[in-house]
Amino acid sequence: MKKINSEGRAEINAPQVVGEVIDGEAVIINLESGFYYSLDGVGGDIWARLERGLPLQGIVDEISGKYDADKTTVEKAVNTLVDELVGEGLVTLQSGDGAGQTPVEPAKPDAPLALFKPPVLIKYKDMQDLLLLDPIHEVDELGWPNVKPDDG
Repeated sequence: MKKINSEGRAEINAPQVVGEVIDGEAVIINLESGFYYSLDGVGGDIWARLERGLPLQGIVDEISGKYDADKTTVEKAVNTLVDELVGEGLVTLQSGDGAGQTPVEPAKPDAPLALFKPPVLIKYKDMQDLLLLDPIHEVDELGWPNVKPDDG
């Protein structure tokens, strides 16, 4: 596990990876592999912040302000999850110079802190064949609904 670079980012590996957070649960699909994933609780919150483009240290700061856990615990959990996401090809690590950073949401002083449970990435393989049959894989570089020309 690598130490988080305070200015580094983990960028979603688009366009082959899509995800959405619904009611606190992130549902993520790797359109190349056909696997889909879920993250809930803290994991869903981390994914939402990745979508916002926050630097990794900004994610740690926001999660620490929302959950009942010390910064070291949160940093370890974010590092572990990001390592898993990189390993699955869902995100790529980028170094940053701090330019254009998305502002971190300040903690709400009167809000009670939520219970912290380390995030768990759940991988599903049961729909791989169906997802890979989807015609979205047969598109040109402009994306859906522009079908690749038949070279044969």
